Amino acid sequence: MNKTHQRRDVILASLCDYFGKSTIDNLLLCGFLRVIEKLQTDELDGISIASKIHKKTKNIVPDELATPDNEEGIIAELPHLKEGFPACPIVVRIGFHIPFVHRGAGSRHLTGNVIEFPNRDFFPKEENKTEGSLKGLVEVLKNSSQLYQLNPLKYVFYSSKHQYGIVCTLNEKSNRLEVVTVRPVRKKELPQNLWGNQWIKISGALIFPDQAASVPLSSCLQTTERKHTEPQSTKSHEDNYLDVDYTPALRNAIERAKRNLRSDANNIQGFYSKSKKIAVLVAENLSAVSAPSVLLHELGIHMAYDTFFKNKLQPIIEEAPSLLEHLVAKSDPIGLYAQSQ
Repeated sequence: MNKTHQRRDVILASLCDYFGKSTIDNLLLCGFLRVIEKLQTDELDGISIASKIHKKTKNIVPDELATPDNEEGIIAELPHLKEGFPACPIVVRIGFHIPFVHRGAGSRHLTGNVIEFPNRDFFPKEENKTEGSLKGLVEVLKNSSQLYQLNPLKYVFYSSKHQYGIVCTLNEKSNRLEVVTVRPVRKKELPQNLWGNQWIKISGALIFPDQAASVPLSSCLQTTERKHTEPQSTKSHEDNYLDVDYTPALRNAIERAKRNLRSDANNIQGFYSKSKKIAVLVAENLSAVSAPSVLLHELGIHMAYDTFFKNKLQPIIEEAPSLLEHLVAKSDPIGLYAQSQ
């Protein structure tokens, strides 16, 4: 550990020497730069029931909500409660998930989250994590006490009981609230500090599809006659729904990401996080000579182009090819050299 800390000190000293101590201190203080000792990665039985995807709408629901009465694949219905707040169904789209980047939306993202973060899994014995994540979503919605309006198209259902917020976006075309993600809220975090003061009480207001009315008795008897451990689904929803389970695909994607992260950790010198807007240098993979150029690359290329100065840099980059063609046409030596390289 002493050697590692000394390594970090050497890198910081080289940066201060090259750019000036006040510059580096300000980057660290403002949260635009971190210098870490070592890049580390987080470590990644029951009856499996298949979730259901609606054939036409492509909305995804837990198995128990896939009934003939649920004609679109709706998780819950938000009634009219206050002017300015939507009154519409809540749905879950297929979406996407990027492992370890904490970006995604919809059912794939919900599935990936409970695989990456087992402590967020309300139903750990459920092998189908798509089903488990959707059932957990319904559980949080049923206990939601407040609805926050972040802007006219973004809303958060908050459950004080479970300390979770469900982030949704309003699809104006279909008039549906589409689930983006489920966000844990730490005990010290106040919902108003996270999502503002535009909110209404919704305890017990959400309407959920009838889960039992449309399941025929013969179907129930047929299921109980089979082995208890054998996953079965009723035939009452087969006209409208198909089985879906993103667990195997996402487990493989997450494992691949882990392996890549572990192998890359041996040679990654630095990276830039677009979501956090911070450049990170990895001291153990740097030398006093290489550190300044790596910082220039992360701040000057990724931070500048991806965030703060993108609007100014984009036209310049788009103009570069025509500028080169112009110089070559004039037989300009610099243009000819650039073209040859």
